[in-house]
Amino acid sequence: MRYLSTRGDPQRRRFCEILLEGLAPDGGLYLPEHYPQVNAQRLEQWRAIWSGEGYAALAFEILSLFIDDIPAADLRDICRKTYTPQVFWQRPDRTFASPGGRFAY
Repeated sequence: MRYLSTRGDPQRRRFCEILLEGLAPDGGLYLPEHYPQVNAQRLEQWRAIWSGEGYAALAFEILSLFIDDIPAADLRDICRKTYTPQVFWQRPDRTFASPGGRFAY
C-alpha cells in the first residue's frame, strides 16, 4: 500500500517511509492511496478472530490491510507485544471502555 499527501505531493510512499516522518514534505497528512473494502464476511471473520484469539490478532488482521512492507510475522509479533491485557487495561494514565461497557481506570 502506498500513502499520499492531502496537499497533493506527487510522491507516493510506503508505510515504513512515513511511520516516523510525521507530516508529508508539503505539510499535508498522509492517507492511504485506496481504502480496502470490508464486507460482511470479513467482519464475521474478524469477530471470530477477536473472540477466539484476542485483540492482538484482530489488530494484526486490520493493520495488515494498510501495512504491507513489514513482514507478516514481524507485524504479528509487534501486535502481540503491543496489545496485551496488561498494557491495554491496566494503565493508570488512560481510560479504556471494557467489553462490558464499563470503564477501566
